[in-house]
Amino acid sequence: VDNRRLSLTMEDAALKVMHSVEGKWKVMDPEEYSVERECMDTTAVLLHGHADRGLIDFDNHLDDISNDWTNPHINKAIDSILQQIRNMK
Repeated sequence: VDNRRLSLTMEDAALKVMHSVEGKWKVMDPEEYSVERECMDTTAVLLHGHADRGLIDFDNHLDDISNDWTNPHINKAIDSILQQIRNMK
């Protein structure tokens, strides 16, 4: 993720897709992949709502195993946001 390209509106994808070329990781040309508009809209809503503050990574889980690193609360939020976006179409 290119943090400089993250925004609350998510006009452009902030991904840096990498692939292995002759054993070395290279950044893929953005013309070679696409990110669905729904994905960027969902990301914008999550950023606006500060969902990242509740994100639990595996290190958090190792510190306290009651922390669920699969982040079901964020997955539910993603499902809900996607449904709202699809209902607006």
